[in-house]
Amino acid sequence: MSNLRPKMTPLERAKQFMPFAALKGYEEALRKKEEEIEKQALKRDVTPYDDINAESSDTPSD
Repeated sequence: MSNLRPKMTPLERAKQFMPFAALKGYEEALRKKEEEIEKQALKRDVTPYDDINAESSDTPSD
């Protein structure tokens, strides 16, 4: 333990580990993309996950 620095309070230590937005605008961009995909899916009358389910069923199971 170092005597050069005063001991941190638990609150000060917690601040070091608080989440932060490393990519500003990323959440909003994801939300917009989700909306686009959902609109396209509604036009085709499918769910956004139908493509994923179809891909997994095409692979043979061993």
